[in-house]
Amino acid sequence: MAACIAAAETGASVLLLERMPQLGRKIPATGNGRCNLTNLRVRRGKDMTPFYRGQETAFAGRVLSQFDSADTIRFFQSIGVYTHDRDGYVYPLSDQASTVRDALERAVRSFRSVTVREGVQVTKARFVKDGRYFQITAGQETFRAAKLIIASGGQSQSRLGSDGSGYALCRSFGHKVIPAVPALCALHAADQAQFFKTCAGVRCRAAVSVFENGSFMESSSGELQLTAYGLSGIPVFQISRFAAYALRQRSRVSAQVDFVPEMREGKLRTFLQEEGRRHPDYTAEQVLCGIVNSRLAQALCRIAGIRPQQRMKDSDGQLAALVRSLKKLRFEIKGTNDFDQSQVTAGGISTREIDSNTMMSRLVPGLYITGELLDIEGICGGFNLQWAWATGVLAGRHAAGGRHA
Repeated sequence: MAACIAAAETGASVLLLERMPQLGRKIPATGNGRCNLTNLRVRRGKDMTPFYRGQETAFAGRVLSQFDSADTIRFFQSIGVYTHDRDGYVYPLSDQASTVRDALERAVRSFRSVTVREGVQVTKARFVKDGRYFQITAGQETFRAAKLIIASGGQSQSRLGSDGSGYALCRSFGHKVIPAVPALCALHAADQAQFFKTCAGVRCRAAVSVFENGSFMESSSGELQLTAYGLSGIPVFQISRFAAYALRQRSRVSAQVDFVPEMREGKLRTFLQEEGRRHPDYTAEQVLCGIVNSRLAQALCRIAGIRPQQRMKDSDGQLAALVRSLKKLRFEIKGTNDFDQSQVTAGGISTREIDSNTMMSRLVPGLYITGELLDIEGICGGFNLQWAWATGVLAGRHAAGGRHA
């Protein structure tokens, strides 16, 4: 829709083919229904590497230097959506994701030069060289276009529209596809079943690190959610793509959790010892309840070999194990949530084959590839929607006004 609006504003006639029965079905599911539509950290001149992943993260920086968060805010104001930010996270003023979807659709349908066809599944596309046009096949219908923008999304949440079919279309034009894996998703543990049974539903601040064959890959901090099957929450989502790729290589993957990231190991050990002396009748579990969730305290004591009624002051023999369970509890990871339970897809079309100034294919003039189809994905916090708007607008503008018109 962003590409369509940008192209129509430039004067082009646009045919928008949508597989789903309604435009923008995925938008209402974003930001817990509030649509975190960009992040103020995306701005010209700022290094985007911390916020985007892929084989060529510099590509994201080059694209976003042309259309940053300020441009996104202006774009949405132009179609009637006003915004507010919470520590850099930008939402519609209504705090309703449906506001964003509805405004985009209204803008799309406001142009007489735009035709919208919903419930249309594109199955094939090719470039007819002698006629210099694209032929697009959808069921029994065929369409012709001077330019073609593929904006079909990745492979996550197919029920909302992105079923991965765009990869096949891009391959048919000769593009390389970096293998896709689920990202921004939960991790499934292969061990410690009793721990997760005890702690399912617990939310706590923690730092989570992921390892491949014992070697550190990435870490993130935030609110961790413990589930019956493993680890979830923002810090897990941020590192999940690394685990997913390592698992795809059949590597041994583990996740390490620090439940007290505010304290170094030495300080934590001293704290526990001092609390044991200060409160000689307190059990180790009661002392831990001062810093972690009570169910988590119970489970960590069990892992450290401490009996339920064992007093903290009598636990010196298990103190090292207790500190280790609090600071470096490690779980073997057997898998991630699948594509339908992931927020975004990692992998996609190699950005080396795309012009970052225009989003046009370097292999097929007049073909533009955008958004989650590309081998770029953002971390949580509005970065993926920013990527969608930026790549869509650039593609729409250049497809409508470029020299291959």
